[in-house]
Amino acid sequence: METADTIHAFWFGSDGDASAHQSALWWGKRAEADAEIHRRFAALVGRTAAGELDGWLATADEAVFLQQPDSSF
Repeated sequence: METADTIHAFWFGSDGDASAHQSALWWGKRAEADAEIHRRFAALVGRTAAGELDGWLATADEAVFLQQPDSSF
């Protein structure tokens, strides 16, 4: 199951130092990356809408992921 930490690591790298791989996610357009994002994170949109991730609102690190638009996935 994805967590705020795994989402953060996907977008920013596991050590917080964005690498070329993460930079390509931000600025590039690749069908493979889009498919991985959808596969890993699309279900979180529905879970958020259902209130299942409301516990993430307790910390700023987790709450930021609940504020992303559906188009992020």
